[in-house]
Amino acid sequence: MPRRKKPHIATLDEVVITRNGDYADIAYRDPTVGGVNLEIGPEVARMTDQEILNCHNETILVMQQSVTKILSQLENGKETAELGKTLQVLQKMGLELYVFPRSADPFKER
Repeated sequence: MPRRKKPHIATLDEVVITRNGDYADIAYRDPTVGGVNLEIGPEVARMTDQEILNCHNETILVMQQSVTKILSQLENGKETAELGKTLQVLQKMGLELYVFPRSADPFKER
């Protein structure tokens, strides 16, 4: 089964929003994009679809900015860049990290 695309900043015509208790369920009309279950609280019942979508889009934007910041810190050699966050970023990007001794470097010319 192919991997689903990650949720992205969307417009109302790209999603269907339903409410379930304190949550808003955001389903993309594109079946290849994963849905989102966004916890908002009891006020979700009084919010318009656009207000819910604005919350969703702001969350996606903050996540994108966090990833950009962490990658920038790594690229610039920041000593306090956290390995756990780095691994999370790599996973979100669909990348894997392999560690091996230099003597076993598969990219080194023999």
